[in-house]
Amino acid sequence: MKVKKIILTLALVLGVVVMAACGATSSPEKTVEGYAGALLELDAEKATQYQAADTEALALFSQDITKELATAAAEYTTVESATVDSEDEAKATVTLKVQGPDVATLQEQAMDKLLELYLSDSGKSQDELNEAMTKSFISSLTDAELASREVTVEVVCQEDDWLLPQEAQTAIYELLFANLGPVELVN
Repeated sequence: MKVKKIILTLALVLGVVVMAACGATSSPEKTVEGYAGALLELDAEKATQYQAADTEALALFSQDITKELATAAAEYTTVESATVDSEDEAKATVTLKVQGPDVATLQEQAMDKLLELYLSDSGKSQDELNEAMTKSFISSLTDAELASREVTVEVVCQEDDWLLPQEAQTAIYELLFANLGPVELVN
């Protein structure tokens, strides 16, 4: 009789755990890591597999100059961890930690260089000025101190899978690229 109670209790506990989970083959942290990895690879198609159904895809760096800067910054950025802070059957809160250069500061320094060239009346064309700014940004990356940064996002369970709502996608993008280019949505 005691064994039956133990088995029944274990079965009940296991059933509650299974029902409380999203039922997904992925986990909230794997979703966040996967999305961040896809952004670092600048792979918009891969990123869409982590997006919630009611969201629009991000247009990753539609301008060539920002795509070049993002590609360079991504080479120096790594995902350290994604940790679930809380989870229930419908949503989870995940903290993503990355290590990389302070892209915003580097971009500001490159813009200062661009302004300096522009004000010096060097006679350079806009394309030449953009190229000089890009070179300045990329050369700054090699000497940049790497810092850990983090963001906490909400992941939702939809159709038995953990996916990212629009706000979470934008927050991860901003963490990785510090607004290097505008967040653009594809309709």
